[in-house]
Amino acid sequence: MPGGESRSDYIALPTERPGQLYLEDENGPFNSRKPSVFDSRLFFWACIGAICSSVLSMGLFVMGSFPTHPTPESYKSTDPPRRITTYMNLDRVHRNASEKFKPIDSFAYVVLQLKTDDPQRKVYEDDRIYYSREGAIYPDDRRFLVTKETSTIMQFRNMDHQMERCEVQGLVPPSNMPHNPAADIDYSGKMDVWLLDSSHELSRYVLWDRAPKRVKKLTTFRFRQNSEQLTIVESFHCPSLGFSTFEFVCSGETPNCNVDFWWVKKIPLNGVWLKQFDSYGENH
Repeated sequence: MPGGESRSDYIALPTERPGQLYLEDENGPFNSRKPSVFDSRLFFWACIGAICSSVLSMGLFVMGSFPTHPTPESYKSTDPPRRITTYMNLDRVHRNASEKFKPIDSFAYVVLQLKTDDPQRKVYEDDRIYYSREGAIYPDDRRFLVTKETSTIMQFRNMDHQMERCEVQGLVPPSNMPHNPAADIDYSGKMDVWLLDSSHELSRYVLWDRAPKRVKKLTTFRFRQNSEQLTIVESFHCPSLGFSTFEFVCSGETPNCNVDFWWVKKIPLNGVWLKQFDSYGENH
């Protein structure tokens, strides 16, 4: 051997087997340290804990799927949420029926448009957004647009206790109003007013919402010139804390009607609004 070394000075390395680590010390190769009894018990109890946690979670899920109290027959999961009444027990208060409160006027909370040829009746909202140094500005202007292609939906919230006899009134905003009505109207065109299903509250923030179904046609009308006020829908019942929802569409008599203007929720009254009358003592 080179350098005079003998073969006895070399140690043959054993062949490695999978999962086994060989280290070398002065006594030769040896296997890696085997798990202690403590490690085995820790792993065993960790597995038991995980299994118990999974079983408990599944049990709670199954129990939650079966209510312990019967569901009232009057409740349906599809029923829309209702606003809590603020007029509790007012129906028990005695009142002189000869004394009538003055009528109140309220504007529509929601004004939306839809395409007349859309079978899904998807609604959207026109706006007059503009940008300033402070950011995007959304003025409170609302659009009333009725054409061959477009109809307008308005939903009113019926306000106040026992003010449940209503009318829908309107006028074209005067051209000198500060918000600029930008009226473009063919006064010869007639419009139909449809009562819509009012069981759901619409939202101007849910743009994928669908328009409610039509219930019945209420009337046919046309706006008057020179911003002259008129009653669009005659007296009807409007339950307190409910909603009155209408759709304005071109009449079959004038299918190419054109009514387009912007209105605001301000005095003087303009656009379309709901007038509520005292209904105390009346039978509906």
